[in-house]
Amino acid sequence: MDYKTKGRDPLNQIAQIAFYKDMTFIKSVKFFFTTLTIIGLAGLVLLGVQGYNQSFLSLNRLHFAIGDEVFPHLTHLADGVLLTTLMGFLYANKDKAWIGTMAWSLLMMAFIINILKYNIFETWARPPLVLGKEQIHYITTQNECCNTFPSGHSATAVCMFTFFAFQWEKQRAYYGILAGIAAILLGYSRIYIGVHFLGDVLFGSLLGFLFAFAGLQWVYPRLLLYFQKKSDNPLKYYTFFIRLIAVILMIYDIHRIYSIYRLAS
Repeated sequence: MDYKTKGRDPLNQIAQIAFYKDMTFIKSVKFFFTTLTIIGLAGLVLLGVQGYNQSFLSLNRLHFAIGDEVFPHLTHLADGVLLTTLMGFLYANKDKAWIGTMAWSLLMMAFIINILKYNIFETWARPPLVLGKEQIHYITTQNECCNTFPSGHSATAVCMFTFFAFQWEKQRAYYGILAGIAAILLGYSRIYIGVHFLGDVLFGSLLGFLFAFAGLQWVYPRLLLYFQKKSDNPLKYYTFFIRLIAVILMIYDIHRIYSIYRLAS
């Protein structure tokens, strides 16, 4: 398709084409968005009714033997490094614009969250410091005490699974629901192990979705146009570079997680 229509900016044109072709970004991830919205609204109701501390305690006290075994490990996937680099490796030759957009969204989101955590809400402490470890179900291997708002892990989980849903819902609609459940479980893992309040998780999740929305709605179509103009030869080097970086980051993250448990033992 020729996007170089006379008298029009090709970047604006492809953005409009992508927008109207999918009838807004939300429709392209509607099952994921619906799943996330239902649980998110339920969380907001609980937060409004019980307040910041009590809503955390209500969810944190819902613990069970299997959860104690699974969630401390599952929560590490919410940092995004392992899952996003794995997807980058798999999709390096399929959708280069998607990989670039996901990297942009995650990096921009991390920048904003760090400003919020360490400059604006730097005095907001985590549940162990506010409520005391003896009052909560605290089962993390790391010493978490400060900079609770917003939850960076929750933001990363929702952001990356929004991108996954964008790819997966094209194949099967219910994949979007599974992506939504996965994002919710990773966010909930932060409450389960006792390191974040419900409000931290909800706001972090909202930020993650908004940055994914911004990337897929506006950055993605522009990168599609950029890669369309490139010849095949440079793109081979791009694919090789993406896969090399993905392997390095996966090895690094596996080693990092292993080190956490080794130091804790």
